[in-house]
Amino acid sequence: MKKIITKIFLILFVAIIAPMTSCNDELDYELFTKNVYLTTNGWEELRVKIQEGTNTVTIPLSVSINGTTGNDQEVKVSLKYDMDTLDKYNFEKYREQPELYYTALPENVYSFGEDHLVIKSGEIKAITYLTIDLNKVDDKYADYVLPLSIESTSGYSIAKSAYSKVLYHLNLENSFSGNYSGTIDIFKTKSNGDNDKDSKLSINNKSFYAISDRVCYFYAGQFDRSSAVRDDFIITINLDDDNLVTLHSPNTELDVKLESYTYKVDIEPNLNDKRYETHNISINLKYTYKDLTDLDKPIMRAEGTVATVKQILKENTVN
Repeated sequence: MKKIITKIFLILFVAIIAPMTSCNDELDYELFTKNVYLTTNGWEELRVKIQEGTNTVTIPLSVSINGTTGNDQEVKVSLKYDMDTLDKYNFEKYREQPELYYTALPENVYSFGEDHLVIKSGEIKAITYLTIDLNKVDDKYADYVLPLSIESTSGYSIAKSAYSKVLYHLNLENSFSGNYSGTIDIFKTKSNGDNDKDSKLSINNKSFYAISDRVCYFYAGQFDRSSAVRDDFIITINLDDDNLVTLHSPNTELDVKLESYTYKVDIEPNLNDKRYETHNISINLKYTYKDLTDLDKPIMRAEGTVATVKQILKENTVN
């Protein structure tokens, strides 16, 4: 009886394994329809450094072919500016708050290295480079997104929308941009100019957004990018070659006045990657501005120190 059961088990085992072996033998045949897709797709937080002197940024872009077999033909792929996708994203995210909508990067400020990308026969990916000229950007304080999608392909079909479109959220960087932590105290001032300590409000972080290789902007006091009135409270911070700081606002009604500052960078070696060095940056600011959300427009004072850490590629380093 035991021999009969064993024999039956072996027969069943072979019956199950045989089809699996057959499938494995046929993996060189295409199991899926080939598609052309953007290698990076969907929403993408893109951190990119502003090139000193030229005030430009360069972004690598690539397209790929999926499937289980290789590519045996040359495929030309064209990309397009896709405002409709950004419009849909903005509405789904913010609905009836258009003041918080992301702004599409204007078409006239960027250019591709080539008119189209070419995926060569035997390869499954092609790369090109897109250059953004910040000198052509009129509104330097908008929260920009570059919307792109695949427009056409000479071979294979375009992948589904989720894989053939990308929204690049531009996070431009320079030597002192980024997210800082620390404590900034905000006071309403008295008629004699002293701080009204009973009005004290403290915040624990501040973001500096790069708009050129030596200039960032931030929002006065407690305001940030989530504030509906953010555009009224923009302050630019300029750092010259001698690390001297100046403040300015495109909104003259804000009446920004810098009272004092310190800017300090402590440099340490990066023990994990000798191509880089660690910059410990601290910024202390004391400035006044008018609270434009109050009908009386009282003078406010913000003061405190924030700090961040950046890994900076050493000069003359060859990658």
